Amino acid sequence: FALKQLPVPQLEIHIVSLLMIIGAIGQILTGLTALRVNPLRAVAFTGFGLFWLSLLAVELLPLAGYGQLPGPLPQTGYFAMWGIFSLILAQGADSLSRTCRVTFTLLTAFLLLLALAQFTGSVTVRHSAALIGLVCSLPGLAYGIRQGYQEVARLIIPGRAQAQRVR
Repeated sequence: FALKQLPVPQLEIHIVSLLMIIGAIGQILTGLTALRVNPLRAVAFTGFGLFWLSLLAVELLPLAGYGQLPGPLPQTGYFAMWGIFSLILAQGADSLSRTCRVTFTLLTAFLLLLALAQFTGSVTVRHSAALIGLVCSLPGLAYGIRQGYQEVARLIIPGRAQAQRVR
């Protein structure tokens, strides 16, 4: 989505929509599986999975010919609301790792700058937000890959999971 805000060659809208749907469903399922283990993780993943689905409905579907784009003021409120939600997640709990805090803080900056760009109509602010959004994805991607690797390692080497719990 951040790349869509920059003046670079774009993927076809249908491919972007499909990727966003797959990612959102994955986040929602991850959040639902974490509900009993870690409620904060469940709220974060489920909430942002729903964010991506709603963003798809609000912004990308009208570009594909379904519905109309909302005006600047509703989009400002939309991005500001999600930015505040992200800020609460970033600062509200001590149980987050440093990587998660950095990701949520950058995500907050991305969303609030998008809100400001919608409110002012400034292309420079929108491009700045897009660059922060791209930077925001890097620690989140690294964290996700690391978590995925640990899960696969636990499945392949069952004794390793027991050894990690002892520490």
